[in-house]
Amino acid sequence: MRHLFFEHVQGAFALVADGDTLISVLWRDKQADVVRDMANTYPTSAEQPSELLRTARAQIEAYLAGTLTRFTIPFSIKNVSPFQKKVLLALSRTSYGTTLTYGELAQQAGSPQAARAVGAVMAANPLPLIIPCHRVIGSGRKLTGYSGGRGVSSKEFLLDLESGNL
Repeated sequence: MRHLFFEHVQGAFALVADGDTLISVLWRDKQADVVRDMANTYPTSAEQPSELLRTARAQIEAYLAGTLTRFTIPFSIKNVSPFQKKVLLALSRTSYGTTLTYGELAQQAGSPQAARAVGAVMAANPLPLIIPCHRVIGSGRKLTGYSGGRGVSSKEFLLDLESGNL
């Protein structure tokens, strides 16, 4: 496994690749937090930027600048349950600028009664931004928790970015 660290005005990132696919985007407020999480989650990974990781960084930076609306990075969803994978794959098909509720995503994943379980899947999403968990909102269109960047304020930024409100 290889990884690449970078900092952005929206926070610190570590991108992790296994072969020719992206498997993780760690996004935290501070570099120390992303370095700690990287060491705990991928202790044998080496910082050896590959073309894939450089492209992923460029796409994330373009997305955060509002100039990219669709990621084209090959990714893999690893080490998750079949339910989690089904939810994440359903979410990966959600279009830029749209939102859906936890219940709607549960329905799309074939488990209409599992809205709470979908929330847990969102909190553990290994590929935030690439698999857009920020597009999932609470019933009544309420913004709820977000584990990337600076939490709910990052979610709000991403939704505003996608809706053209920045």
